[in-house]
Formats: sequence, C-alpha cells, structure tokens
Amino acid sequence: MLEAIEEVELEEGQRVWSDAENWGGQLPVDGDEVEIPSGWNMLLDIAETPKLKTLNINGRLSLMRQDMDYHIRAEKIFVRAGEFFIGSEEEPFENNVLITLLGDQEVETLKMSTTVDIGNKIIAVTNSLQFYGKKRTNMSRLLKTVYSGQSEIIVEEGTDWAAGDELFLAPTSMQAHHSDYVTI
Repeated sequence: MLEAIEEVELEEGQRVWSDAENWGGQLPVDGDEVEIPSGWNMLLDIAETPKLKTLNINGRLSLMRQDMDYHIRAEKIFVRAGEFFIGSEEEPFENNVLITLLGDQEVETLKMSTTVDIGNKIIAVTNSLQFYGKKRTNMSRLLKTVYSGQSEIIVEEGTDWAAGDELFLAPTSMQAHHSDYVTI
C-alpha cells in the first residue's frame, strides 16, 4: 500500500534540477530514487539525467527550455500526485526528448495489488502527464502500390517527414500478408 501524499500548493518560482541545494546538497546520481515532492515546481535544465532507479513526481516537473535536447533515464517513472509537462499547447516543445526506461526481465516489478503485476520499465500516471511537441503531418495516401522489399514509395505532397523517420505501411486489402516499416 502506498503512503498518502500530503498535497501542498505549488510554489510560485521554479527550482532547477542542476542546483544541488534543491536536493539537500547533492545532485541525484546513477541508481538514486528521486522524488519531486508535492509543492515543488522543478525545471529540468540538464541535457541528460543520471540512470535513476525511480523518478516519482508528486510536484511538477517541466521541460520547457527550447534550446536543448533532453534524455531522461529511469527504470520507473511514476507521475503520482504531480504533473509532468513537456512543452505546452501554446508553446509546443520543438527539440528532442528521449525517455529511456532502463532495466531487464529480472528487475523487480511494480505491483498494483496482490493480483495485478504491471511489470518493470514503466511510466505510470495517476495524475497529469502532458507532452506537446511540434505539429507533424503523420499520415499520407500512397499514390502507387507498394510491395514488400521495395525501397521507394510515392505519396501525396504536403508531408513534413524527415530523414530517420519510420513509416508504417498498413495493408489495405485482404490479400496482404503483413505490414512493413520503412525508414526514410
């Protein structure tokens, strides 16, 4: 059973992750269980987090800096009584965010009850998770039939796909046997 979280009003200013004073004098390091306590308004201002055992968010964690890419690394991320924001509807995040869930099959799993085991390498959300990124055109119609093994496809104009994007080509007839991914 999880302990109750005392909800505290969100502080007006922002704390920055890179300030050791916010963490009792020592920044989080690999293997730590990190908590953003209720009431804290934390801004992640470092490009890459340590490899955390857990990241529990009971206050607010935001990634709003538009001038850097982020890499968040943790075995488990639990947005319990807090909020996890990347960008906003008014100001979508334009750079890249990579969230790597660490661990393997032998790592202890998270249990919701004595009968429900939800596994490891998870992002669990019981309050608010809001991610806003650059608006992208994610669908297009094929203008010519594509067969497995082909290296080129022809689609409608107007997409904003970029090198490295992965496309999923879904079958549209009952004769199709499988779907393929294509990397641009």
